[in-house]
Amino acid sequence: MAQLQGKVAIVTGAARGLGRAYAEAMAAEGAAILACDVNNCDDTIAAIRSAGGQAEGILTDIASMASCTAMAERAVSAFGRIDILVNNAALCGLKGARLNCSMKRSGTP
Repeated sequence: MAQLQGKVAIVTGAARGLGRAYAEAMAAEGAAILACDVNNCDDTIAAIRSAGGQAEGILTDIASMASCTAMAERAVSAFGRIDILVNNAALCGLKGARLNCSMKRSGTP
């Protein structure tokens, strides 16, 4: 039995390179993949599906909270849950901390 059978994985930066490799490897182990990137992930999705795996994709900008929320919602709507997150995408060319991200969690002040 595949090690990730029945699991759902989100892979950011999945359009090419290591992100694509992670997505394809986890799909080969049975995981359903949500491939996410600022670039189109159609080639990654096609490769996974042609090998018999499950994959969906969504354009995602990891610098945007709304985009990340949409990514998580898409995983749940497509596959019912999220088990694994491969946070492979990077923000290139930034010098110093430029991302100011605040989230209010349910039940916290």
